[in-house]
Amino acid sequence: DLNSVLDDVNESLLCRMENVKAELIFDIDGNLPKNIIGDFVHIGEVLSNLLGNALEQSGETDVKLEVLAYRPYSGSMELQFKISYFPVSGEE
Repeated sequence: DLNSVLDDVNESLLCRMENVKAELIFDIDGNLPKNIIGDFVHIGEVLSNLLGNALEQSGETDVKLEVLAYRPYSGSMELQFKISYFPVSGEE
């Protein structure tokens, strides 16, 4: 389940990045089905590495991960993972 993978990634990053001031924001496409079949072990590893690097490099800028249904087609779909940076809430 994708939500479980994202929860695990978030927990892992919270432990590794306790000195980082930035927040990690998840934005999941509401059109994604609840049950997705995929290689969640590798997806989790890749997201953990990418998001960990993003948080380390972000300074005091929040990091947002968007998960989108990219190319739905007959019984299958591709997911798109997009990482963006935003100023920390209340700062410009």
